[in-house]
Amino acid sequence: MFHRILVGLDPTPDANTAFDYAIKLARKERAQLHVLSVGPIPEITAGTIEEVKAAQEQARARLAPLLRAARDIAEKRDQPIVTEIRFGRPADSIIEYAAEHGIDLIVIGKRPKHLGSIGEHVGRHAICPVFLAGRSEVVKYTGPGADRHAEWEVRKDTREKLEGMAKMLRIYIGENDHFEGAPLYESIVRRLRQMDVAGATVLRGFMGYGAGQRVHKSGLLGLSGDAPITITAVDDAEKVESAVSSLEDMVHGGLIVVSDIEVIKYTHTHTRSDLTVHLGRRSTD
Repeated sequence: MFHRILVGLDPTPDANTAFDYAIKLARKERAQLHVLSVGPIPEITAGTIEEVKAAQEQARARLAPLLRAARDIAEKRDQPIVTEIRFGRPADSIIEYAAEHGIDLIVIGKRPKHLGSIGEHVGRHAICPVFLAGRSEVVKYTGPGADRHAEWEVRKDTREKLEGMAKMLRIYIGENDHFEGAPLYESIVRRLRQMDVAGATVLRGFMGYGAGQRVHKSGLLGLSGDAPITITAVDDAEKVESAVSSLEDMVHGGLIVVSDIEVIKYTHTHTRSDLTVHLGRRSTD
């Protein structure tokens, strides 16, 4: 599917994650992998030629060891790569390089809480698809030009454990509540899964009421369509806070609460498809 893949590399954990993802994808697709590092330099109008040259040398000294390390890692994993250092605006340099070398996929690191200005700009303006690879998800910009849109793909290959102090999120709604044509509880669980929240459970109650004083009651043999519903999820404070912000526009009538908890054990059984490369731990597959 992809023949030439370009990954942007800089000295950040996000870029390291993208490089890891790009190697795995290139091996799978048997594609040529290009690794580009961009050194930002001052505009000529804002500095002298000597200052620009000095900035270039400083950037080269900082980025050259990074690319050498990338070549060593790629060689150990039997993935040939092409490396290059350029100077200028990172987003523009990545787009220009892709056009010059016939790149058909660009991979850039995604920040934990947002896409990042570089990633979003490249995603919307590059001539080829762009994947923003994060530790728990990949944002895929596909489609030509103005029709390009972002699609989320959750990567379930990075969650290993959750323990110690954490947060529990509880959402109280009615079974009849809907969001965009689907049961609200289903939409909430899907949203939590997209955000890589550690886990979520939907509980159906027998009877209850909320702020509107309307009694929700399960009918005979549980056949009623308006039973009280509780969705429970657990994760660290940052992930739960982000989930609450994302869910507020979905829950128009109900209750959202967060409480402090201590996680004693969180684990799952690994299968072959679960095994992955984690930040700071390289694989040799």
